[in-house]
Amino acid sequence: LFAFDKDVLKDEGKAKLDDEVVGKMKAHPEVELLLITGHTDRIGDANYNQKLSERRANQVKKYLVSQGIEENRLHAVGKGENEPVVDCKGVRGKKAIECLQPNRRVVVEIEVQRAGN
Repeated sequence: LFAFDKDVLKDEGKAKLDDEVVGKMKAHPEVELLLITGHTDRIGDANYNQKLSERRANQVKKYLVSQGIEENRLHAVGKGENEPVVDCKGVRGKKAIECLQPNRRVVVEIEVQRAGN
């Protein structure tokens, strides 16, 4: 998860990536490509949010590369505000920023995996 209008990877995010992605990628070379998808909340301009989501995905990619994962195994994309996990209809101001926090995220999933023997 990311702070409002930020693309800085938090320490908690780094720890989660270390626990859930780095070790597994090193242990499973059959995973050829990870898809890293950045997301934003709905606050702000759609074009700006698209760029912000791309920056978030690229921050995660950059971190994974710094931890020894080959860059050619990582595919980063941004979805902007198009795939929210919470709606928060009718919520305004600071409460909306808090409510929409789950939408400011990056999702990491296997995109291509070789068949095992």
